[in-house]
Amino acid sequence: MDLPSAGRAGTWRKYVLPAASGIFSALCLVQIALAQGGSQGPLFRQTESDSLDRRVALVQHVLADRELYSCMVDGLFGARTTSAVKSFQTAQGLKVDGIVGPETGKAMGLPFWDTHLVRRLDTPFRDAKYPQGNEFNFRSLTEAGNFFSGQPDAQYSSSDTLTRRALRTNNPGAINISKWQRDSMKGYVGTTLPGPDGNVTTVYETPEQGVAAWGFLIRKIYFNGKKEKVTVGEIVDKYRGTNSRTPYIDGYKKYSDGKLTEDYEIDLYDNAELARLAIAAYSHELGFWYPLTEKQLLAGLAITDGYIDSGVTDEVTVSPEEFDPGLYLKQPDAEKKEPGKCPGGL
Repeated sequence: MDLPSAGRAGTWRKYVLPAASGIFSALCLVQIALAQGGSQGPLFRQTESDSLDRRVALVQHVLADRELYSCMVDGLFGARTTSAVKSFQTAQGLKVDGIVGPETGKAMGLPFWDTHLVRRLDTPFRDAKYPQGNEFNFRSLTEAGNFFSGQPDAQYSSSDTLTRRALRTNNPGAINISKWQRDSMKGYVGTTLPGPDGNVTTVYETPEQGVAAWGFLIRKIYFNGKKEKVTVGEIVDKYRGTNSRTPYIDGYKKYSDGKLTEDYEIDLYDNAELARLAIAAYSHELGFWYPLTEKQLLAGLAITDGYIDSGVTDEVTVSPEEFDPGLYLKQPDAEKKEPGKCPGGL
């Protein structure tokens, strides 16, 4: 599947999502295209709605990093979040209105309002197959207003929310490097530095391409193209390495509003179901709600569909020895303790 580039028409795909889902809307049209500019992007402001926005959770965590927000990171833009935003705006000399728009958001380091960031990476972040001085276009493949990371060369030791592993590498699944990713995956750039446990994860130009690699890993390598449903517990056992099973089960349940219990069965070839799993898995990995939108997740899994042609012909070349799931087991980042719930609500 060829991804559209700037100036080309996007490819539209329709996905019917479960109407009962508390995370997804009933119907979502996904345009796999580069943002063309002109959009002002999102405006985050106080709302009475109890429908969380994972991008707001990222705003809250950035404010918490700056010790301006001490309440629960819940993705709900309430009075406490508004107060924290105003404190940030005051400190930055910005208009104090409690609204996170382009000016305030960019001051926070959030790229929701950009279409792309061009970066030149040095080794070891840049793969040797790319010449020195090669520019990489970090971006989202969906329209403006969706999250992407422009900091793939951040240090693992960083405590900054914006540079933590799952965000900064544009590799949401934090998959350890493998030959099949380097040789076959579109958008592959290079790798991160080793983490505290020796993890060296792949870097992609877009998070959607990282989602695509994760989808391929789950479907083809962890479960060998199995078309029958698998349980959350079975997925956790493939994904947890030597870590205890219980925190994963608890984390997946937490970040799916209680839906993904240990015995819950998932159809790995249902993109809506796999996207729900991705939200839970990536959020658990990161330690708070992951900010990728549904459109980004579904766009990434549509790329996975392109890699897997009816479950028969793979565009991705994987050597027999690389079909060992043990190669991809890793120690995840420890969850960062979230601020506590504030008395009297948010």
